[in-house]
Amino acid sequence: MNNFKPFGELFEHSLKRSFSILSLAFVFLVFGNMQVLADETYSEKTRLSLNFSETELVKVLDQIEEESEFFFLYNEKLLDTNRKVSITAKNQLISAVLDRLFNGTDVKYTIIDRKIILAPEYLTEEGVQPVEKKVTGKVTDEAGVSMPGVNVKVDGTSIAVSTNDKGEYSIMVPNENSVLVFSFIGYAEQKAAVVGRNEINITLVPDVSVLDEVVVVAFGTVKKRDLTGAVSSLDTKLAAAQSNSTLTRALEGSIAGLQVSSLDGQPGIDMGIRIRGLGTASQNNSNALIVIDGVPVFQSASTPTPSNPLATLNPKDIESVTVLKDGASTALWGSRGANGVVLVTTKKGKLGKAKITYEGRIGINQEGPFDYKKIQDPKDLYEYAWLSIYNAARYKSTTKYTTSVQNPNMTHEQAALFASQHLFDYKGTADFGRNELGNWMLYSVPGAIYTSTGSGSNASSTMSGAYLVGLDGKLNPAATLLYNDTYDQEFLQNKFRQEHTLSVSGASEKIDYYMSLGYLQDPSYIRGSKFNRYSFRGNVNAKITDWLKAGINTAYANRETQSPATRYGRNPGSAVANVFRWMNGQNQLIPLWAHNLDGSYILDADGNRVVHKADGQSGSPLGPTSAPLSTADLIYDLDHDIDTRVSNDLNLRGYVEARFLQDFTFTVSLASDNTFEMRTRYWNPVDGAATGYDGALGKSYAETDNINTQQVLNWSHDYGKHHVDAMAGHEFNSYKDMGLNYKGAYSLIPDFATFANFVGLNTGSTFAGTSASANKVAMEGYFSRANYVYDNKYYFSTSIRDDGSSKFKYAENRWGIFWSVGGGWRISSEDFLADAKWLNDLKLRASYGVIGNQNGINNYSGYQTWSLGASSYTYSGAFC
Repeated sequence: MNNFKPFGELFEHSLKRSFSILSLAFVFLVFGNMQVLADETYSEKTRLSLNFSETELVKVLDQIEEESEFFFLYNEKLLDTNRKVSITAKNQLISAVLDRLFNGTDVKYTIIDRKIILAPEYLTEEGVQPVEKKVTGKVTDEAGVSMPGVNVKVDGTSIAVSTNDKGEYSIMVPNENSVLVFSFIGYAEQKAAVVGRNEINITLVPDVSVLDEVVVVAFGTVKKRDLTGAVSSLDTKLAAAQSNSTLTRALEGSIAGLQVSSLDGQPGIDMGIRIRGLGTASQNNSNALIVIDGVPVFQSASTPTPSNPLATLNPKDIESVTVLKDGASTALWGSRGANGVVLVTTKKGKLGKAKITYEGRIGINQEGPFDYKKIQDPKDLYEYAWLSIYNAARYKSTTKYTTSVQNPNMTHEQAALFASQHLFDYKGTADFGRNELGNWMLYSVPGAIYTSTGSGSNASSTMSGAYLVGLDGKLNPAATLLYNDTYDQEFLQNKFRQEHTLSVSGASEKIDYYMSLGYLQDPSYIRGSKFNRYSFRGNVNAKITDWLKAGINTAYANRETQSPATRYGRNPGSAVANVFRWMNGQNQLIPLWAHNLDGSYILDADGNRVVHKADGQSGSPLGPTSAPLSTADLIYDLDHDIDTRVSNDLNLRGYVEARFLQDFTFTVSLASDNTFEMRTRYWNPVDGAATGYDGALGKSYAETDNINTQQVLNWSHDYGKHHVDAMAGHEFNSYKDMGLNYKGAYSLIPDFATFANFVGLNTGSTFAGTSASANKVAMEGYFSRANYVYDNKYYFSTSIRDDGSSKFKYAENRWGIFWSVGGGWRISSEDFLADAKWLNDLKLRASYGVIGNQNGINNYSGYQTWSLGASSYTYSGAFC
């Protein structure tokens, strides 16, 4: 059941009710904006039959979901799901069933096809309930031929459908003021106002300008119609509309052949980008090359810190994203293009008066409404355990791979009694003692008698007099739940998210400018995880004379990433530091907090709740309770340990462009990318991995500097039906990085994560030892490209690049040649297809390219290197 988690904890007093209204409004907006394809909605033709007597409401809703395609959305704190209801319905519509279920309550329902939203009446009176209207119609082309697959969307929303094979559509719009947008590849987009109309028929006309769109390619641009390689573009409007901390998440699922993969879900950490699978044998360096405003981001197997180039960008600053997929389109990147290329271009000012834009978003990050079928309710756990013992007692066989189903060991009554008596101490043999339920008795059972079995930590009890689970296999209705505090309640949280962008842009005939300020607060729903980013960008281009142009693009970002600090690496895997294993990978009866026999919390001397960490720490009438997954106090560790990365990114780009002899353009550019990052790791002295060291501290400083310069000469000319263009260029790239590591242990003051607080130097924990590192890599390339087009029908393209890299020790191995050829035939432009109204555009293309991957080679893999190390040193100190 897709019930939304409570929002009440997030705001206090007067804000609580207003936020509930906003959250329900959001639910109506998002889930109301779905496709409606049938002429008659699902809810108008589906009938249900139910028979329940004094049953909890949540079970009735569950049954409806199981027997139909309906699913319910509601806030748990606003709906009493434990209310007992009785209903008998035979072949009735869902609306009639809901009327009876909520008759006499303040709950109102809204049915949107298969979605049913439940909310208190005072929320629906606030105007959040949408008023929908069905609109139908047909889409044809200029010849009157039906057009299937046309996208029909409600403007400004995500409500969209596609026309069927007859060109017909049916869509639910939010209100009378809605506007429909009709779009299809190769045809001009059309809009139609809904007001006063229930049927809207549209005729689409071809849009020849689509083929003249300019896309960014290596060291330049090209018309989309002239491409001979495999190139795709991202809809940046769609990317900007999403709530993502990095651009990589907007790429997910948006471009064919592009895959993004994440080591973990940490906000602010880039995901790996793979284009058409693994392009090279070095799997660890098979990510696509990232190029931002024409400058490639250096990637190396020896880089001291993970590269997150797209995490530095505010997605609202992105103008275009182009993905180069095949050898022909990536060959001009030579030794770096083997795994595909992602070209990112940031925004420039557009012609017109100054435009000031503010965009703000607020929301909640929380666990998604996914049902993983985890058995977590204590009642269900006990009943399943009873059934398991019942089956074992009655049908278990002493012969391998067989059962005694045909000849049961005992009668049903005997097996049922056995399962009820030995629910907690049957282990599959005659040796009774504590079983997998761990003696966890979360209920009080009136009249129950406990007879001890087993001994020591294996001790448990046989029940008599009254049972937790009766002979019918159901929980005793007289049993009272004492406690049920799960790990989910503490490890997963509802966190407030906000994002703000303020931009100023404009352009005249002489100058264009774009400047933006951005702030993002993106905490994870997992305790101890968050990401914050401050960003600035300024892009100015000036036409100095008729033949000379210059520009500068500057960007700065401050990023702070806090990862769960329960172990050294980013990915805790299956270790006990993994919060998901705590929540899902152990006995679900084990509570987070220690409890007395009566169910009350065990408190320490300061009145704080004590975490259950050891055998027998909590009381039980059966015997010693079992220990959890680990003796660690993970709540304390998540709140006190530190794993932060504070990064400052400075990116500078400048260029000068000169036009001469009418057809020539010469561009010189210089770029500098600098990143300064400090990672702080701290483990507290009270609990966790560093208790033996009285706390531990690790710090790693990393600085990367990349200088890139390019000189590119372009020539282009048209001779009647013949178009020819050529380009030649030179690129030089110099990269260096520096790293410093420190570690210490034995803190004087708890939770004071600074150098002077640790008296043990270069000792304790698994942090990187006190050390330093430095790397320097240079590469140079000469490249050229030529294109020929005849009559916008026949295309030929070729390119070549000669790359040299300092990663190779010997001069004869440093240089490599990478090249490509490609051709295309626009069949749809031929005379024999001139009257083919059913065909928009048809192009046949083929290409071949040779590319490489120097990123898979360590910076000094062919050189003899040396390193320094330091042993630990402990000194005594004195308080001043």
